[in-house]
Amino acid sequence: MFLEEAGEGELTVVTEKLRTQIKTVQRNLVLAGEAGLPYEVYLHRARLEDLMDMAARRGIDVATWVDDSQLPFALAEE
Repeated sequence: MFLEEAGEGELTVVTEKLRTQIKTVQRNLVLAGEAGLPYEVYLHRARLEDLMDMAARRGIDVATWVDDSQLPFALAEE
């Protein structure tokens, strides 16, 4: 995955890729919720959690990018 290979000079590119992926996942999460598709909501939340974990491992703060209302209760509390 792109994050495992990134060096210091590529941090901006990695940050932008993460931001784009998080934005896409959040949009898909809302659409799945509106369509009444609970399994798809679960999958998108899991992907969002994965992206947040990847960012945290790289020291990228995504708190301002992520809508807490889309996170499971346990993650929103952390």
